[in-house]
Amino acid sequence: MAGIVHAVGKDVYEFKPGDRVRALHEYGEENGSFAKYAVAPDWTTFHLSEDVSFQEATTVPTAALTAAIALFADVKLPTPYDVTAVSGEVAKRKSPFLIMASREDSLVAAVGEIFQNEGLGNKIPMVFDATSEMGSHEAITRLLDPNGGTMCTVLPPELCAKDKESLQ
Repeated sequence: MAGIVHAVGKDVYEFKPGDRVRALHEYGEENGSFAKYAVAPDWTTFHLSEDVSFQEATTVPTAALTAAIALFADVKLPTPYDVTAVSGEVAKRKSPFLIMASREDSLVAAVGEIFQNEGLGNKIPMVFDATSEMGSHEAITRLLDPNGGTMCTVLPPELCAKDKESLQ
């Protein structure tokens, strides 16, 4: 949601009436964003600059949540707040991961070359396809490790892959 703050709770100090904000309403809770007035916790709310419209602002929290679900739930990357995963020996190991938002063949070739030059091989174990359209599935499949590689897509591949046979 996005809008102008009407009122704040007694313990809220980051926001005041009149502030332009955007927020993520907790799903399933009352007083959601499809109303004249909505309620959001301060920890899901942030200030909105004048150069961003309310319509543009409403996409940010949902896009962030979508990315977080893809990265941490689907691809199973360690969360930033998992101290055991981001410290010690686990953190020192190189674990290739690619977020792809284009389907150009030259880009796919360049990415493969970069991974090869870094000593990570030319096949990638984890890929997030942020496009999921117009052949991105097929392009990314060429980079994905065929021996257990994980690909997460924004859209179901069976709906958007150009070559349905490549889904096997």
